[in-house]
Amino acid sequence: VAVHGKPVDLQISGADLLIDKTIIDKLYDPILHLVRNGFDHGIESVEVRRQHGKPETGQIRIHAYQQDRWTMIAVSDDGKGLDFEKIFDRAREMNLLMPEASSFPEHLAAFPTFSF
Repeated sequence: VAVHGKPVDLQISGADLLIDKTIIDKLYDPILHLVRNGFDHGIESVEVRRQHGKPETGQIRIHAYQQDRWTMIAVSDDGKGLDFEKIFDRAREMNLLMPEASSFPEHLAAFPTFSF
């Protein structure tokens, strides 16, 4: 908080689910990347949050749950949301999209090597 001036509560639910360690090991970097993106790009400063009528403390949530035979992990925050145009432009700069691509590839937001 002192470094960035953005207080955030991290909420984790579903931590009691049993997930194979090899799977968790592979998910660690993408989940960490999503949490960092939420903090860096989503959660606004205290001043901006006040201007928008939001609580001063931002919320980042990691929610793991079972859906049928699948284990789902959702990462969300109460920040300003994704800047799709900026992400799309950055993906083009990095040659991650075909030139004719016209829709946003949501999966890019979770790539640990992709930063906007």
